[in-house]
Amino acid sequence: MSGIFDVGAGIIILIVVWSVAIGVAFVSFRTRKNLGSVVLVLATLFTSILLVIPLETKTPSPKAHKVCSRIINTKGRGRWIGRSC
Repeated sequence: MSGIFDVGAGIIILIVVWSVAIGVAFVSFRTRKNLGSVVLVLATLFTSILLVIPLETKTPSPKAHKVCSRIINTKGRGRWIGRSC
């Protein structure tokens, strides 16, 4: 992950979209225009699309790295456990 505060670009985009949508809604409701509800619906649709279509898979890739760890027993000898370490 990279970006501002170590979050992804999608979260930053959603924060910007919702900030603009809420700002436009407040201004629109103060001026008695119907633009605010339209912008909020568009922001909701955009958020739904981003949540339904994820870019990363939830299952690990087949090239998962080996898990090895070293255990030190009471006599001070170390041994390796794991898959083909």
